[in-house]
Amino acid sequence: LYGNQRDHDRDSHIRITDLRSSLDQAKSFLEIQRQISRFISEYGLSHFFYKQIFRGDLSETPFVFTLTDIPLKWLKHYQASEYAKIDPAWQYSLNNVVPIDNFELASMSDVYHDRRLSRFFDDLYSNLAPRFYVIPVHGSCCLATFVISTDHLGDEGREILQTSLDTMVHTGHLLYAAVHQVMD
Repeated sequence: LYGNQRDHDRDSHIRITDLRSSLDQAKSFLEIQRQISRFISEYGLSHFFYKQIFRGDLSETPFVFTLTDIPLKWLKHYQASEYAKIDPAWQYSLNNVVPIDNFELASMSDVYHDRRLSRFFDDLYSNLAPRFYVIPVHGSCCLATFVISTDHLGDEGREILQTSLDTMVHTGHLLYAAVHQVMD
């Protein structure tokens, strides 16, 4: 068993090193999006969502950047339903640095007393991501949230997310650097 864990750790290290190299060479956001999508799928993950806010002058409206492989149909539904106004993932990332899974996030969000939040989570679970993690990424000039999800339900989905979490936290920071590089 110990040997298998060492092999897994070595494979993860090789994968993340390859991702870093690919992202360092990325010349466009589309390249970044493709690299991240490919990378997360190797871990059994389905989708990612990355949102970064550039802090800058606080008297001005900050610039917000989004990168994702979530289907356009869902993104349009999210916008039409005005879920951005109630989605607790961003607020969580503003105030926390520790990754959180969807069930913990929902319990912190008081979905039992807020019908809109309850509807949001039900819609999200049934149409896009039954299991996901919100990973806050705090940098020197920006704040980001990196959300990874899996279509797998129950214990299998939980295990997929938990075994990939350390690597995905690292991936969020690589993504943060790659976005800055392409913007520069």
